[in-house]
Amino acid sequence: MWEAAVGASLQQATLYDHYEVADVHKLFEKQFPRAERQPPIPSLNLFELSVGNDEQDSVQEYSGALPARWWFTTEDSRNLLQIQDDFIGRNWRRTDSSPAPSQGYPGFDGLLADIQLAVDAINNFNNSRGRSVPEPDIFDVVYVNHLFAKREDGTSRKFREMVPWLNFTDDVMKGGMAVNWFERVTSFTTNIQAHFVGVRSHTERSVAQPALRLVINARGSCSSWPEFYERCEEAHAYMRARLLALTSEEVQATWS
Repeated sequence: MWEAAVGASLQQATLYDHYEVADVHKLFEKQFPRAERQPPIPSLNLFELSVGNDEQDSVQEYSGALPARWWFTTEDSRNLLQIQDDFIGRNWRRTDSSPAPSQGYPGFDGLLADIQLAVDAINNFNNSRGRSVPEPDIFDVVYVNHLFAKREDGTSRKFREMVPWLNFTDDVMKGGMAVNWFERVTSFTTNIQAHFVGVRSHTERSVAQPALRLVINARGSCSSWPEFYERCEEAHAYMRARLLALTSEEVQATWS
């Protein structure tokens, strides 16, 4: 696992009062001691905004009177809670470019539990000031996996040894190759993307590692927090099944 995120877009842009950001951060300061102001976004898109992608400059190009987005992060930058007046998201990301097993990944259950605790904490904070957290209208679950071409012994995997469902006649990895499709499920739509990348650390400059970037993003509508949690559970089960179906047993054996 390289990145994972769970988030909610809200029916109203009233998650918190912008003059109370410092007080809101204090609710989470023990777990997320750092606070970082980020460019605002027009709507929830966890794939673009959850992981601080240097390549994605589109969020910087948005103009208008949008309020700031805030990251509350751990000291190692792996875990973050992000808030804007119309969304809340809980994210985990790797901070190194090594193909070694992920360290400290809380799992989907941990991410969902954290966002529920965050919503409850902000709601209690708001209730003390005569308001409440708005209901959600969109849920988002994102998995980003990097399937590294090189094995630990230095040999390279062939394309079909990573994702057997897609083969080239010459069995050679194609630089810049990308595949993108949607799968519609009863209560949500899943977007699956696969493309070759050079993987670097989020927090340090390092030699790029060749890999296949596999992104699975499930998104759908909801109208209440109980429905949000239920839909996220459904999406996670589907995404996990698709991830196992799309990858080889050799690749899966490297996961922790």
